Amino acid sequence: MRLDKDGVCRTVVHPLATSAKNETSSTDLRDGLVDFLEQIGQTPENYHPCIILVGGDGLTFEQLKNLKQMTQCQDKSFKNFEIIQPYLQLWHIEWMDLSQLFVAHFGEDRSQDPSTISHSSAKINFKWPANLAKIDYYLGSHHLYQILDARILDCWRWGIILLSWC
Repeated sequence: MRLDKDGVCRTVVHPLATSAKNETSSTDLRDGLVDFLEQIGQTPENYHPCIILVGGDGLTFEQLKNLKQMTQCQDKSFKNFEIIQPYLQLWHIEWMDLSQLFVAHFGEDRSQDPSTISHSSAKINFKWPANLAKIDYYLGSHHLYQILDARILDCWRWGIILLSWC
């Protein structure tokens, strides 16, 4: 543990080298994890039990959980990856939520229903996503925020009109 002059503990950052392993294959994922662990000083001979967070997209997350389950009967803690704690990356959760919003609320092509995303998209001249199930995150979120801004302005317009009648 390294403390600075104020007594604050600094975290040691370990930039890791890339690996040519494919995380969709269990054996490649295992070999890649062993490689990464060795880069930070965790080896079967020099093992320090501490939790290491390993994150990824949905498939990587599932593969990590499966790998831990497949190796749970190994004798040594290093070999059964008990120190690995898989987690789903937040960007992936947000992207999936955004994609689900588009799938559920986009509506039909040239919809006349003002509650659909397709109707609002046509009104503000936005290009429609090619694949609603896997939209581009930044373009899709920008798209929805533009619709939200337009709807909020529309509410203010109707509020002013109603106040003028009173």
